[in-house]
Amino acid sequence: MLNSNLRSTLLSARSDSEVSGILANREAVLTRFTPIFQSGNVHRMTRGDFEDFLSFRHNKHWTGLDRHKTALLSDMPKLLDTISKLVDHSQPIAQRVDDALTFEHLGIATISPILLLSKPNAFGVWNGVSQKVMQASGLWPVFPRASSKGEQYHILNKTLLALAKELSVDLWTLDALWWGMAKEEAALSKGQSTTPVPQHIADHYESDWDKALKTNKAEILSADAQRRAALSKARPGQQKFREAAMARHQGRCVVTGCRVSEALEAAHVIPHTGEAMFERPDNSLILRRDLHALFDASLIAITERNGMLKVHPMLQKSAYGQLVGRAVNYKLADGPLRYQEARFNKRLSED
Repeated sequence: MLNSNLRSTLLSARSDSEVSGILANREAVLTRFTPIFQSGNVHRMTRGDFEDFLSFRHNKHWTGLDRHKTALLSDMPKLLDTISKLVDHSQPIAQRVDDALTFEHLGIATISPILLLSKPNAFGVWNGVSQKVMQASGLWPVFPRASSKGEQYHILNKTLLALAKELSVDLWTLDALWWGMAKEEAALSKGQSTTPVPQHIADHYESDWDKALKTNKAEILSADAQRRAALSKARPGQQKFREAAMARHQGRCVVTGCRVSEALEAAHVIPHTGEAMFERPDNSLILRRDLHALFDASLIAITERNGMLKVHPMLQKSAYGQLVGRAVNYKLADGPLRYQEARFNKRLSED
């Protein structure tokens, strides 16, 4: 699951002072909160106990949990009942998560730390940091279309367990490593890293995609112009690219879920130039033929921030307008993901 560079990058995040602090406080936090978050004990939890859990000062790991503190604490009996059912590990995890999400302002970024504290070796954390880093690293799983948040968490948790096992770390530590990677990535992107960066880490964040985009800029612009003029043409190696893309995306359109092979096409996100890197499956999408044409024309795109589909205003009164905001089951490298959204936004600004 992890290549050697990514493995080294993750593990090296331990050296960050904030990550080290999170790791050092693990036992104290578990000793404090794990007994509280047991199904038989939850109803004895005080308002102060839950306030402490929400506070970084006491949980030593997660910031922002107290954002909706007032709303969460407005109905303590209901909150305690919801948490008691959430940590009842005799019931299916997907259903427990879905039920807990019905409590207003109790989101997955709060639910999953509760699960981790209730059973530290069984449940990992899903929040904005872990999602962003996993997506950028190609580790984010593909969720079945129309799956519930609880079902998605169940799938993601299997991935987190496998990663923790591969790295020989516990789930608390794995979540801290995501934070360390995100922090270093932000510093590197601003040129503000305060620590010497090993070359393999610099290479990871200054990704091959960024380098290839710079090196091949003229060729990419030329290829983009060519495919706008002729959206489909046979190319050497196209069948191999299609087969790899179909395997990566489970033989279905990433937007509609269509599995009719004859209606599907393999789309290069960064267009074909002859550069071998752009023939990789993480530069591919499987799209229904009409959606491929719209994608190549920069009339639809995937939003990097949340994975939702954007549709050009000229299409929004058509049947394609119904696709606005649809979650896309893409598995793209971060370079192609950024490229296609920037291309869409450029057309939007020019039209």
